[in-house]
Amino acid sequence: EHRLTSDQASAFRFLPRSSHLEIRKRRMEEAPEESASVSGGTETLIGPILPEPPKLDMNDDSLNTTASLIRNTLKQVGSAPGFKAVEKKTKPRRRI
Repeated sequence: EHRLTSDQASAFRFLPRSSHLEIRKRRMEEAPEESASVSGGTETLIGPILPEPPKLDMNDDSLNTTASLIRNTLKQVGSAPGFKAVEKKTKPRRRI
């Protein structure tokens, strides 16, 4: 027979799945906040900032205008913060 000692019994406690999932979700939400505070800013740095690509002359005013418009749009998209997906609230399970 294998019996649990008082130390082992206190280490293993019953935790409902819903509570376990809530705790896990809370830990996952807190983890990025801690890593952001360690880096010193809200942005996560992946690598060095690369120089801008050289601007090419297209030998045509309309092409140069279009190219500069595309470059400016790409800069705006790159500098925009990431959007979080809308989370759908889940209903609690109904017990029968």
